[in-house]
Amino acid sequence: MRVYIAMLLLIFSGLVFSDPNDIIPEIKELTKVQREKYGKLSGGSSVILNSKSYERQEFEMYFIVYDFATQSIKDKTVTKTRKDYEQMFEKDFLHNDYINKPIELENGEKFLYGKFSRIILNNIYRLELYFINKNNELKTKIFYKSSKDTKGYGYIDKINQEKREGYYYTTYFPGELIIITPNKKMQLRYPTYDKNIDEFYDYLLDLFKDEIPPKILQLKKEQLENDYRYMMEPDYIEK
Repeated sequence: MRVYIAMLLLIFSGLVFSDPNDIIPEIKELTKVQREKYGKLSGGSSVILNSKSYERQEFEMYFIVYDFATQSIKDKTVTKTRKDYEQMFEKDFLHNDYINKPIELENGEKFLYGKFSRIILNNIYRLELYFINKNNELKTKIFYKSSKDTKGYGYIDKINQEKREGYYYTTYFPGELIIITPNKKMQLRYPTYDKNIDEFYDYLLDLFKDEIPPKILQLKKEQLENDYRYMMEPDYIEK
């Protein structure tokens, strides 16, 4: 029992007291997978951190879709240190990045980004939609939905079981996911490297399918079609 407790304390201390100046390594096996899948990798990078976070919310998932695949420039603003990568997950950093990429909706509003979350030990999910209204005012719409199953717990458990930490290079971004749990922080190109994460995203989109603008759901569908094209013609975007 004492050995077990000591191991837990060691793991916890490693997560909490990591040196902010640590250099985050490249996850070369994920870069290799991306290169084999897409060819040339000119879209920037994604990052996975082992990082302690807040304890009230079990997770947050920011999502954004693009009208066309784009480069992620977040990695160009950091020096690959833990401190710089951590700043990428701050609420203000994400908000200031995402408000510059609006998508025109049929009703005249401009969609910016969305955020899913759930309170710990509660099966009620929250969706926040950020947009600019017709009067050019920044607004937020908030919705709550209770899930009829407990699949979400399994998805989150698998995310927290990811042991790797580092960045990896990838191709252009049709969309992006930011995932924050009490133990992990992830900035990922969508579709991601992990089927579990993609299924969790689909699960949440389906739960709020009546609240999310139809154009955003259509763009997300097109993301998958474009991703298939990348795999069939891995270097076409470079030509």
